[in-house]
Amino acid sequence: AILHDLWTNWQKLGNGGMLVSDSDQEIELNALILRLLKPRTVRAVSWNDEAYWRSAFGKAFLVQQKEYLCGDREREVRRVFFTKPAIDYSDIFAQQIAAGITVRQIGLDEIARAKRKVQDVVIYDGRCLKESKMVGQARGEGEELKEAELFFMAEKVDPAIRSFDDLWEAASGVEALHG
Repeated sequence: AILHDLWTNWQKLGNGGMLVSDSDQEIELNALILRLLKPRTVRAVSWNDEAYWRSAFGKAFLVQQKEYLCGDREREVRRVFFTKPAIDYSDIFAQQIAAGITVRQIGLDEIARAKRKVQDVVIYDGRCLKESKMVGQARGEGEELKEAELFFMAEKVDPAIRSFDDLWEAASGVEALHG
C-alpha cells in the first residue's frame, strides 16, 4: 500500500512532502526508505515518545532499524532523546543500545532555555527527511496517532541535518547502559 502511495505521489514528493497518518504505514514507509535508499547514516530525534517506544509500533520500528544495522559497520543510527526529569527512560535506552543504536539525551528544560525547536525527525543520509508529530491517542494503550511528512528537498533536509548535529553535540551520551 505505501509503495503505491509513494508512486502515485511521486510528483508531490519532488515538490514537498507526503503525509502519512497511520502507524502501520509509518513503519512500512521506514522499511521502504531503508530498503530503497540504503542510507549509511540515520539521524533521529525522539521527543514525547515514551509510550511509542514501549508500544508494539515502537518495538517494530526498532526491530527494523536493528535488522538494517545487522552488524554492518558502515551503517549507523544515532538517536537523540528529549527527556523529562520525572520519567525513567532506562528500558528504552537499553533497547535502543541493544539494537546497535547510539543514543544521547538532552533535557526538555535545556531545550527550552536554549529556545531550540523541538521536532521529531528521522534523516536518512542527506537525502530524505521524515518529520513526525503526535496528533492524538490511537486505539490501544501506548499507541499514538502520528502524522509524518516525507521530504526529499535539500532546503528541508539540510537545515534538519544542521539542527540535529547541534543537538547531538549538546546532548550527553548514555553509553553507560551497555554494562
